[in-house]
Amino acid sequence: HVTRLTPLAAQIEGDDSLRPTAASIRDRLDTVLDNPDLGSDDILLIAWASRAVTLDDVEHVTIGGQVVEERIPRLFFCTADTILRTGESDDEQLTLTSQVEERHHLISLEELYERADRCQAGIKLLLVDACRNNLSRNGCIALPDVPPPPDGVAALFSCSPGQRSCEDRDLAHGVFFYHVTEALRYEIGTFVHGQALEDVTTLTDLHAHVSAAVPAHLVEHDDFFIGAIQQPHLTGTNRETDTLVRIPPALLISPFSEDQVHEVQQVWAEFLGTQVIVENSIGIPLALIPPGEFMMGNPVANRADSGRQRVRLIQPYLTGIHEVTLGQFRTFVEDAEYVVEFEGGHRGGSGWNAAAGQMEFNDPLYDWQHTGWSPYEDNHPVVNVSWYDAIAFCNWLSRKENLREYYIVRNTTILPAGGNGYRLLTEAEWENACRAGTTTQWYHGNNSDGLIATGNVQDASDPKSDIDWNDGYRFTAPVGQFAPNAFGLFDMHGNAGEWCWDCYNTWIYSRRSGTTVDPVEHVPEVRFSFPFFVTQMYRDTRVRRGPSWFHQPGYSRASSRDYDSPGDRGCYWGFRVARTP
Repeated sequence: HVTRLTPLAAQIEGDDSLRPTAASIRDRLDTVLDNPDLGSDDILLIAWASRAVTLDDVEHVTIGGQVVEERIPRLFFCTADTILRTGESDDEQLTLTSQVEERHHLISLEELYERADRCQAGIKLLLVDACRNNLSRNGCIALPDVPPPPDGVAALFSCSPGQRSCEDRDLAHGVFFYHVTEALRYEIGTFVHGQALEDVTTLTDLHAHVSAAVPAHLVEHDDFFIGAIQQPHLTGTNRETDTLVRIPPALLISPFSEDQVHEVQQVWAEFLGTQVIVENSIGIPLALIPPGEFMMGNPVANRADSGRQRVRLIQPYLTGIHEVTLGQFRTFVEDAEYVVEFEGGHRGGSGWNAAAGQMEFNDPLYDWQHTGWSPYEDNHPVVNVSWYDAIAFCNWLSRKENLREYYIVRNTTILPAGGNGYRLLTEAEWENACRAGTTTQWYHGNNSDGLIATGNVQDASDPKSDIDWNDGYRFTAPVGQFAPNAFGLFDMHGNAGEWCWDCYNTWIYSRRSGTTVDPVEHVPEVRFSFPFFVTQMYRDTRVRRGPSWFHQPGYSRASSRDYDSPGDRGCYWGFRVARTP
């Protein structure tokens, strides 16, 4: 379970309770820390990034018969609604703990210690990214060492007393938390400043990693940080050998055989505590795709998919073994009372005019229920759906299964919120899932004639086609009628094209070099034409992968790419869903 409180999260999700105010922080901490289901096998991780200030506790002690004043510094953290003034003037700053009132909205380090101490989790770790040179006083003074946490609680600070905690503008991140998250997110085989991230499994490993990586980062970018010194500091009595990250199975490196796929899928399923194939609440079977590496793209020049790049996907994912069907989409429309765009006056879809013997486009007569051909039944892939329709389906299915919605929807602005809710595949995930360890043009080999067994594409049943074989279907086929690939996925080479998350970029392969980790195109491509007018064609377009019943076999390669405006719909594309296990 992850709870995130940031100003940006509150703004994006339109939920003021996600602002990191003192009240919101205390409320969320209470909710998590008092959870009776937490036990010795659980890990509590509190990650705090904010400004820190030191205020003095004043005690009177007797020394040599005389009463003297002794000042003991205490560390406080600022929140989104902190006030550091005692009066109206900026000159009237807080200096003493006795001056702190509820209206100042400060949270002390001791309060965080006490709250973590009462939690029943087996491992309790506080990560603090905050400067420890007090800028709230005149000048810049070093904060004294912090008090140790209670037994069983550990605290890892981004820097040592007297140091500042640096931020890297290019990363839009604090240097400390950047290296913490890179270690804990577990990029297998990645080396940062000479240390392999797969070695970071315990608290001792994490401390050693950031203690080496953070200073090295500052030295590497000394032109910006100019001699800054930042040395992370660990304190507390958590067992140093406690495991923070379980070591996952190895990556699945392409090429690999079908037997290897099944073996690795089972190993990953056991590691994740799930099954290789799981069925969700509306009857969609989802296959587990292990993380791995593969060659993405096509070595043949002069194509949109020309060029090859090595891609590493570091997270496992589940994806539907079938495309979303007409019946499943109907369930969504009825349950969510969803209205597709063109029913409100927008342009329509496409379909088959049997009387005229031709396809018709952009006609409101054709929608997800009406394609003009028969049969088009509940077990066929749904078509004539826009990218926006697919996003709405994903969020509805997440709500239905009590998962966090993966997408934040603000009119036509769609942002990924993350989590384990339903989503579309990224373009890289789609091609990896399609190839299933193969390096050939199709997962059955390099001969397009093999599509008669693996994919419903254009064939001899189309009078205008020059193909001499017939796969048995003129238009869409019931899902699962053709041979699956090694991952157990059907119709990756035909039936319906599939929307992906990514924006379309023509030069995606030539722009990347080396091994690319989890590539995704969030920003639309902008192209220019003489004399410097922006060509709208590629702006706000989304990738479609996979061919359909409509396309010739040559367009059905694993690397084939296409695009459309997210509001467009056609009778030869649909989508399949994915989510994180």
